[in-house]
Amino acid sequence: MTVKSIVIAYFEKLKNDVRYKYFTGGGIAFVAVVFYIFFIDDDVTLDKTPLIKDLYGYLNVWDNQADLWYAIQTILSVGAVLASLTLTAFPKMGGENQVRGLAFVAALSTGFITAFQPGNMSNAYREAWRELNGALLECKADPSKCQSEVVVAYKKAEKLIGHREIANSKGSKLSE
Repeated sequence: MTVKSIVIAYFEKLKNDVRYKYFTGGGIAFVAVVFYIFFIDDDVTLDKTPLIKDLYGYLNVWDNQADLWYAIQTILSVGAVLASLTLTAFPKMGGENQVRGLAFVAALSTGFITAFQPGNMSNAYREAWRELNGALLECKADPSKCQSEVVVAYKKAEKLIGHREIANSKGSKLSE
């Protein structure tokens, strides 16, 4: 089979099968988000001390992580909603395997959202980014007291990333 025949067969399936449209659209969206996060998003650095340069590197990493976790949250949420709505709106569509597949996608997406909480991870990275960015801006404004305050802000930001709250059975929150 040549590449040309594979491409032609894929585009024929794309025209006639809605699953290929969803798969292709989701794949293109995923690739676009990943490309933006890792290649287009600007790198912000300040050429001062190695410490400050390293901290700006953390800012960039945390910004990328926040974007990535938000993209994962969005993709899983849209997948779960689309699969659930399709099952609800068209209960007798296709065959039994299609219905099982959509139910599996809906359950898996919902399970991943619940288990890994990508929205909370995104928020934690964003809060850490804000904490460190604020300290670095203060450092720019008054370089004399820069080093110690920036290190304290970095430690606080790291705790924000690692901090999670777990609701117990009585509804109050416990810290991990």
